[in-house]
Amino acid sequence: MWRWQRSFVDEAARGSYTREKQIMFWQLQDSLFWVGSSFYTLFCCMFIALFIANLSELDQWKWLLTFAIIVVRIAIVQPIGMAFLLASAVRYVKSRRPELVRDGHPKLHFKLPKQAAHASIKVKELASRSVSVAELLYFWEKVPAVMPHFDANFATTHDVVRHAIIPLSKVQAQPLESSSYATLIAEGNYRPPDFMVTHNWGNKFCHLIAAILSEAIGEKTYETTAEQLAQNRMSILHTEADKLHRRYWVCCFCVNQHASICDTPPPTDSTGMPFFPCTCGVPKHWSGPFCEMDKFDEMIGYLSVIVPAFSQVVAVDMNFTAFTRIWCIAELAEARKMDLQQFLVVPWLLRVWGFRV
Repeated sequence: MWRWQRSFVDEAARGSYTREKQIMFWQLQDSLFWVGSSFYTLFCCMFIALFIANLSELDQWKWLLTFAIIVVRIAIVQPIGMAFLLASAVRYVKSRRPELVRDGHPKLHFKLPKQAAHASIKVKELASRSVSVAELLYFWEKVPAVMPHFDANFATTHDVVRHAIIPLSKVQAQPLESSSYATLIAEGNYRPPDFMVTHNWGNKFCHLIAAILSEAIGEKTYETTAEQLAQNRMSILHTEADKLHRRYWVCCFCVNQHASICDTPPPTDSTGMPFFPCTCGVPKHWSGPFCEMDKFDEMIGYLSVIVPAFSQVVAVDMNFTAFTRIWCIAELAEARKMDLQQFLVVPWLLRVWGFRV
């Protein structure tokens, strides 16, 4: 087939050898190829037909059966079998040696694209954290024990971060080892997310969790789920959320608050209850290679490479505040740039107003 390969032709260098003549020459080549190959195919068919005609009836059926088996084996069984074996091998390697997928391995031809290969250690660390639907439900159930004044109808995400997530992720025995909540519950396991959740901390925490759960069960609005959460109808949610294994990257759970904001709270929360600064003593990083709050867009780009079908979930609050936060806008822009699938989960009020969701 190398005889029919084509390359660029410089019209200026060829002089009078114009574009039209070159195209006509290529068309002549194509015609000769198809005519010649058609005659060759016809000759092969006639040869096989004559061969079969000279066989006994029993030998004819034997030959045809053998031919059919060979065709099925080569065209169907071998490709499907090889695909199954390769897929099983990749799944096994990903489960047993996730660092090969995360960091690449040239000897196994696990070579990451340039964008992922150049990701910093902190970006890779952030990308290894996530919380599942089941873990979010479990966290919701224990929030009142850590935050006695918790009211699902009023508490914001910021309130829950200060009153619950930071205390629960503090390692009491060794405060300097305090980490993100996702890191703590992962117990050293590599758990990349399936979805990146974009939201704002001023939104009600109930609405954030409801938006994530609604996406998991295929709903585009979260009013029903929020009502079930507020009424503590957890058994219904456990039954409906048949995708409890789906993993989400949510900044309030996946960022180490002890390395940034834990010791500088405002005086009170949204309901007037006082905040108390954390005394973990973990060094704080507001910029640089150890900062975890300025690498979300890089992490999205990295996850889009290493996680198949990585997508974004946008938890829209009642006041559309998420679309006024620069970090949320940056996440939306990066997800769009990486051509990620973006799921918008909205309050029921948007449907009443006539918005298409």
